Amino acid sequence: ATERSVTVRWRTNTSTDSRVRFGTIVNHLTSWAGDTTNTTEHIVTLSGLSPATRYYYSVGNSSATLLSDTGCYFRTHPPLGSVEPIHIWATGDMGTGAAEQMKVRDAYADYCRSNGIHTNLWIWLGDNAYQSGLDNEFQDNVFSIYQEQFRKWVCWPATGNHDLISSDAVAQTGAYFDN
Repeated sequence: ATERSVTVRWRTNTSTDSRVRFGTIVNHLTSWAGDTTNTTEHIVTLSGLSPATRYYYSVGNSSATLLSDTGCYFRTHPPLGSVEPIHIWATGDMGTGAAEQMKVRDAYADYCRSNGIHTNLWIWLGDNAYQSGLDNEFQDNVFSIYQEQFRKWVCWPATGNHDLISSDAVAQTGAYFDN
């Protein structure tokens, strides 16, 4: 994300084109961006956005909406030099699938709800998917567990040794880089 753009990613089981509808009023998504290439790994960048603004969005393709609800939103970054406070959640060694992972997730979500906080930035400190950083470990221990967070927070990942067991940092290939 930047102050004027954001990239939205999702996966589908079947290959389709990509479409993201968006707007500043929930259930009134008047703008869209997309890609006509059929794929199961959808990556759409929305640009020309206003800084420090909440946008609601839906994902799908040119003929169907796959996900759209009031929890699908993001906030663009504030302008450079702004004194507006931002909220950052930094997590490391998070993708274990253990009960403690869900307890930390839920405690932070409760804290944010109780204090009216939107997390502007989610930084991953590494070792994001245990044991070996395989695609199914990212799916099971990260994407499935943090569905609510992925719908509304900007994520900036860094690798750890577990993530790189099945990925090549020099070639930037493997599950970590695909995800």
